[in-house]
Amino acid sequence: MASVRPAIDEHFESSVPGVHVVGDLAGSPLVKLAMEQGYDLAVYLASRAQEVLVIGAGAAGLNCALELNSRGVHVIVLEKDRLGSTVANLPEGKWIYTEPEDRPAKGLLPLEAASKDEVVERWRASVKAAGLEVHEGEAVTSLRRTGGGLEVTTSVRRYRVQRVVVATGKFGSPRKLGVPGEESPRVQHRLFNTRKYQGERLVVVGGGNSAVEAALALSDSNDVTLSYRGSEFTRVSKENLRRLKEAARVRILLNSRVSKFEDGACEIDGVSHFFDHAFVLIGSDPPRDFLKALGIRLEDEWGWKHYAGLALMFAIAYTIYGAKQESGHEFWPFTGWGANALAFGNRPWSFWYTVLYTALMTIFGIQAMKRWGFDRKDRFQIWRYVSLIGFQWIFFFLIPEFLFQSAVSNQWIGEKLATDPGFASNAWRSYGLVYAWPLFFYTFLGDPNQVWIIWGVFLSFVLVPILVLFHGKRYCSWICGCGGLAETVGDRWRHLAPKGDASIRWERMNTWVLGAAV
Repeated sequence: MASVRPAIDEHFESSVPGVHVVGDLAGSPLVKLAMEQGYDLAVYLASRAQEVLVIGAGAAGLNCALELNSRGVHVIVLEKDRLGSTVANLPEGKWIYTEPEDRPAKGLLPLEAASKDEVVERWRASVKAAGLEVHEGEAVTSLRRTGGGLEVTTSVRRYRVQRVVVATGKFGSPRKLGVPGEESPRVQHRLFNTRKYQGERLVVVGGGNSAVEAALALSDSNDVTLSYRGSEFTRVSKENLRRLKEAARVRILLNSRVSKFEDGACEIDGVSHFFDHAFVLIGSDPPRDFLKALGIRLEDEWGWKHYAGLALMFAIAYTIYGAKQESGHEFWPFTGWGANALAFGNRPWSFWYTVLYTALMTIFGIQAMKRWGFDRKDRFQIWRYVSLIGFQWIFFFLIPEFLFQSAVSNQWIGEKLATDPGFASNAWRSYGLVYAWPLFFYTFLGDPNQVWIIWGVFLSFVLVPILVLFHGKRYCSWICGCGGLAETVGDRWRHLAPKGDASIRWERMNTWVLGAAV
């Protein structure tokens, strides 16, 4: 199930100007990555604000506050519970890992693999040593913009600051399966004390670290069944995967779905499994009421701009398909004039589509190149975007729209081909020089010249397979215009793409589509 997050930009700024969101609430559930977001935001804010209020004393919030404090920014941290409460409220004996191991931790907040209690104590010591102002037991109730700043109201007082950082984590409602019997007292959605359960038959539902760790901890004194709807554990740490493989008292049911709970039994794929207690640990939904009180918009919430944009896209699509017909056969209101109005010289309306496609890839490609290449000093990414933009300009714009006709007029391709109407009048087929079938669907349709058939077979069934064999899917990310549009224009809004196991399965459907086409 995909998690809905607050809508934020590349600087973690929400729909409320001056209010930033980091950590688990911004899509970084791992402690190290949450800390990294807090650090990156602190670096950004240090030169833009002198007074910052941080809501939430967890990994992201504390790391952000400590870094701002070290750079001379006046920062206050508000925590409705206690410092590090998200970690402190994890199940007893919970071990905090430092994954991903290949990325060093950023910032001043200490992070070493240790028990949850040790981690929180180290954080508290760092806060004390830095003299950081942390108000525990003070909940935020509202936020509003004032002239030149932000006013935050809490259960104690009001604060006026220049920027606000929301790093509360997902303290919203635990996510539920929505099946009959889930409200039974035997079915829990949180696990605090594993020692409470001894010699019982337990069912744990979920496929993340929380579910796996709960199953492992409970298996010391109980028989545990772990049900997960996925085919493999893709969101679990390496250490937890290793421990799960060695666990003798954890029965794993992959590709399984719970359909109901009743009378001390749960039905999984039509089979009843008896249990004493069950734990549904499939994540939490964001605290919508709290975010709404702050005025922060979530990704799945639409305003008038979104509906206006959708209407505009429908209008553009209708215009393209309505005006592209032959003169006199256009759709209303383009009948009799649309095709001629969009023509460019002797070129049809499709020329403008190519112009738009190339312009968008160039503009957004340069931006993506700066973001992933120059800003990170990554030469691989720089050359990747140079390749995408270069192929688009040369093979998907200049050759089919200009150079092909020049080659025909000057007989650069030989007199025989230049004087063959079946070849010379089909400049559009030159898109198939790089677009392999079935990406270029008309490679073998519409009575093509033999040259296009031979090249199409060689490209589609020899050259591209060899390229895939040695370079994987780099044809899509270095050459292809379709992948190029996703890597350039799509990069700006990639964070809005559907997430979760379902989206991964949808993407894998491409293999079946390709197989059906072949």
